[in-house]
Amino acid sequence: MGLHIQFRRTPTGVEATVRPQAHFQGFSGVLHGGVVCGLLDDAMWWAIYAQREVITMTADISVRYKKPVPVGTDLRVEASVDAARNSRLFLASGRLRDAAGEVLAEAHGKFLAAPAGLAATLTRELASGARHAEEGSATPRSEG
Repeated sequence: MGLHIQFRRTPTGVEATVRPQAHFQGFSGVLHGGVVCGLLDDAMWWAIYAQREVITMTADISVRYKKPVPVGTDLRVEASVDAARNSRLFLASGRLRDAAGEVLAEAHGKFLAAPAGLAATLTRELASGARHAEEGSATPRSEG
């Protein structure tokens, strides 16, 4: 029942088109704020992975909700890596736009490199194509 987002690399991060369905709404016709936060969090995570190939975990996230986000319409979620402080702390930002390009919500996050054991497990999951395995996606595909 997830959003099934397929992120594509961009020169500075990732982007994707998503069409949230009504079962993700908070109020009638409006995407739940927690889902908006989740979309932006996921996009920022993928931006870091696509640009730096580091498995991270969200340490802090702030979201600014600018306008109600409609369900049942195409939206564009995009994110970029803003800075890397040593090899453990990454700063990222994300935006959720409507079809006309207007920013409906934006986020900033701090992400920490995952502990080695968890990073290895998630790297294996990504390499197996268990998540987001689509041509042109931010995820590496297995060649076997």
